[in-house]
Amino acid sequence: MKMNQWKQKRWKQEQSALWIARKFNRILEHGTGIIGGTIGRKDETLNTIRPSDKCLVSAEGLCNKHHHRHLPDVGIAECEIAYRSDLEFLKKILSEVSYVSGLSVANIVTRLLMHGMLLEDLNSASFAEVKNTSLLPIVVWPERETPQEMYSIPIEDFRVMQERPKWCLWRSPVAEKYGCFVPSKDGFYEKISVDKMKKRASEFMSPYAHGGEWHLDFALLGIMDNPYAIMDNPDAEIKKIVMAGGNHWPGTFAANAMMCLVEEVPEKKTVFEKTISSMAWLGEVVKRENLDNFQAIIRVTDNFQSGGYRVIDAEVTAVFPL
Repeated sequence: MKMNQWKQKRWKQEQSALWIARKFNRILEHGTGIIGGTIGRKDETLNTIRPSDKCLVSAEGLCNKHHHRHLPDVGIAECEIAYRSDLEFLKKILSEVSYVSGLSVANIVTRLLMHGMLLEDLNSASFAEVKNTSLLPIVVWPERETPQEMYSIPIEDFRVMQERPKWCLWRSPVAEKYGCFVPSKDGFYEKISVDKMKKRASEFMSPYAHGGEWHLDFALLGIMDNPYAIMDNPDAEIKKIVMAGGNHWPGTFAANAMMCLVEEVPEKKTVFEKTISSMAWLGEVVKRENLDNFQAIIRVTDNFQSGGYRVIDAEVTAVFPL
């Protein structure tokens, strides 16, 4: 009897998880994915994107390769945004962007979406100029111990800095006008005010590393309107953008794995636990609240096991309607 109940619960969770995963999938399938995180130096050049910044849902991406059996391939086309990008080229492709991976301000498109920067300022604006311009309740930002002198440096030059600050999720000032949905004691969810959330969690959600390995990270997974799709034609169809990324690579990996309902990546000896249950919970919130746009906060823990395997737990801890 207990086994049958477990199977029924698992089946219900899987259906909810598939519902939200297909919602992401439909947005991704016809657009372009933007990669433009940290620059790696190779042969003295400055436009090599690190492998860890690559889209994980591209045709060769591990999350696309190991997606749930009832989901189609994503295989989204990738577009690398190199250091001090050609802004005219960027302007041409923005209306087709449906996916942004890596959500720190090191990503040039993230600066547009999360902070509303002007296109012409993308290569020159400093951290100080951008800090209080957040458009979304949660953004990826340097940790609070960031040296004050760094705030005068153009954000784009951060990508080639030798000494870089650590990232964290930061609950921005505009979060004040949003409530958020959180898991409730009965296993479902409730809506709470940001004031109440302040009593539960710090405004900074910082990762933790030990011995060169990340053990705790935080990530964002969400959907928002693409404002550039209607910029030249207000009557055009509204297009969406999927945002998936963490402070560091475990969060980005987990956010993409959840979106594709990945439970194991043999090549990386990695098992993702709670993928189905976490996405099922997110699906129920989005469906019941009829949310077109949202930001979900994901808490990611990375645990090493005997035999070289690692188990990554990724749980949705809050959902902000946008």
